[in-house]
Amino acid sequence: MKRLIKWGFILGLIIFVGGYLFSPSRIYGYLFSKDIEATVNDIRSFNSADNKGSETFAVELHTKDGQIHIATTCEKVWGVIAKGDRVKVRLYPAAPWSQSDGSWINAKLFCKMTKTP
Repeated sequence: MKRLIKWGFILGLIIFVGGYLFSPSRIYGYLFSKDIEATVNDIRSFNSADNKGSETFAVELHTKDGQIHIATTCEKVWGVIAKGDRVKVRLYPAAPWSQSDGSWINAKLFCKMTKTP
């Protein structure tokens, strides 16, 4: 009987942890992320009130097919990017139940393809 209770507890713990790690609210951004190649049309740096000491960037990206993507990011690597640079980026969407109006909440920079002359 003790063995059954022990294994039941372990199984319950695994299900709880797995449910937490793979719940839709935690993996939504990864499921619906989008990889793009784009030109940086504008990039602005500002200090966020909720991230004391952290720099946040707002980035406007234009793709070749005419789409405009605007995203925010806290990655410091964006500090070396300038207007006109071509970049490869992965964009993560805000979850529909959040208060971000369906915008991109994180822009992960993969590489800087060309530099502004």
